[in-house]
Amino acid sequence: MSTRSNIAVQNTDGSVVEVYCHFDGYLSNNGDILQRHYATFDKALALVNAGPYSSLGDEPALCKKSASGRIQTYKSVKAFLADGNHQEYTYLFINNEWVVIKGTVAAPLSFALSWGTI
Repeated sequence: MSTRSNIAVQNTDGSVVEVYCHFDGYLSNNGDILQRHYATFDKALALVNAGPYSSLGDEPALCKKSASGRIQTYKSVKAFLADGNHQEYTYLFINNEWVVIKGTVAAPLSFALSWGTI
């Protein structure tokens, strides 16, 4: 069984670029990897632009690519959130930090990791 996730970055122009990751989307895996290894705008954007993924790694070269899915671009965060095509976990890099969204609840990823839940 897969825990799917979306990984997205808000660009400097306000648009959002998003990619799909099929496996291990839960906090203690993808959340932890994103927080530890992709915690800058440049690293987060490089990750998203190289997707989609089957699973994440500590650097883009170690990520397993997926043949399914594609990179999506939205005009704004509002358009991204309104799309409704979100997986069990959605990770959004915005204002120089990762935010995790599960259902209708959102929290800074650093808080969710320290709590162990969202």
